[in-house]
Amino acid sequence: MPSIQASAAAGADDFQAIVDQCSTGIIVQQNERVAYVNRAALDCLGFGDGAEAFGRPVADLLEPSAYETLAPNFRKATPQDDQFFLGDLKFRRKSGAFIDAEVYHIGTRFRGEDATIINLRDVTATKRMEGELRQAQKLEAVGRLAAGIAHEINTPIQYIGDSAKYLGSLIGETLQLLETSRRELRRLAEERGDLVGVEQLQAEDEAADLEYARSQGPRSAARIIDGVSRVARIVLAMKAFSHPGVDTPVPMDLNKMLDDTVVIAGHEIRDIATVTADFGELPAIPCYPGDLNQAFLNLIVNAAHAVADRPPTGEPGKVTLSTRLDGNHVEVRISDNGCGMTPEVQARLFEPFFTTKDVGRGTGQGLTIVRAAIVDKHDGSIRFESAPGVGTTCVLRLPVQPTARQAA
Repeated sequence: MPSIQASAAAGADDFQAIVDQCSTGIIVQQNERVAYVNRAALDCLGFGDGAEAFGRPVADLLEPSAYETLAPNFRKATPQDDQFFLGDLKFRRKSGAFIDAEVYHIGTRFRGEDATIINLRDVTATKRMEGELRQAQKLEAVGRLAAGIAHEINTPIQYIGDSAKYLGSLIGETLQLLETSRRELRRLAEERGDLVGVEQLQAEDEAADLEYARSQGPRSAARIIDGVSRVARIVLAMKAFSHPGVDTPVPMDLNKMLDDTVVIAGHEIRDIATVTADFGELPAIPCYPGDLNQAFLNLIVNAAHAVADRPPTGEPGKVTLSTRLDGNHVEVRISDNGCGMTPEVQARLFEPFFTTKDVGRGTGQGLTIVRAAIVDKHDGSIRFESAPGVGTTCVLRLPVQPTARQAA
């Protein structure tokens, strides 16, 4: 019959095995140093085995503010003291990167001595997805607002445009009639020898400045019509850009989508670079318009910012858009002659929240959204060709037909 000590030892081994297989990370600390850590916690924090973590100061595993939150509880005298904590804290991985974790902390006994136990669950990916979802919801709300505003603007703009065209033609015809009539009056006055009448007609023409009206009136009307046409173009682009989200891909003209996006991004590009388009003949591509519009916008704005950030060269800023059909894929290129990127920057392009832009100018999420739209949602590909001081070309490839991955 096994002894009580042997049974207890076997039971301890069983509990040890259970805890090591637990999916929740468990860290036991004594005197603010790691006394025990299970496999899940090692994986969360990037350690290969327990030897790398045992005895390590707990402060090394936490963001400073997170450590200050828990440290007073570490120093409580006994497990009966109030050592409870439940909330979200940031932990530092072995590599130095931080993760978000849900934490449950409470006092315990470990190997006959007072200790505290930290239960943690990595929620970094969950928080990132929640952030992306909130961003998507904001974009969707802004899209609906933009579509509504565009619809409301479109009707009066049509009225103004139609009226401006009518007034433009009316002004031209009226001025022509007025000129013909006054020429006839002048001829009749001259035939009668009415010099006073001729002088009066001449004085009236000069006072009214009819010559200027004849030259500038139609031009003014043309400028109004051109301005209204530009506003109408922006309104149509807004309506297209704010295309509501769809559950399944719909056929779209990528060339028109790029053209509309340039109109939307006009305020970012207008004073920085000229935009050149070299669009090939493309079939309608099944896609999610809202996601692609946002991806194109992010890349075009990035190109404009790269041109703005380059050192003075005397060369005008350029952003070039091109499309072509390449077998079963459509290739979209967005190029600039901006500041370019170093290999170190290129290696971190898709890292969430990484940005080289000033605070308030970049969030580090733009290219993450682009990759999600191109690679994850459309089963396409994205790559960059760049060199410092030369410029950058972003190459997107999208399948012409929905792939099995998209269907899944």
